[in-house]
Amino acid sequence: MNAATPGWSTICPTGPARPVTRGLRDFHERMTTRPQSKFARLTEAESAAGLRRLAADTRAEPADRPSPVVERYGVLVLTRP
Repeated sequence: MNAATPGWSTICPTGPARPVTRGLRDFHERMTTRPQSKFARLTEAESAAGLRRLAADTRAEPADRPSPVVERYGVLVLTRP
């Protein structure tokens, strides 16, 4: 069953966003010290490049005004009349 199945319609194509960390510094610490299975398909070069970009953004973030990091979860809600 999916949204294309006759009789079903999509009512919520995106999922909720949940705060992950208080700011980029906390997020960078998490990404560099805890394995993340969702990144398993990245090559070593892709992973390293992403962590370099995150480190640069972390350095640019004002320490007194952290930018909360949120993660959006993929959820598809279907309804049937």
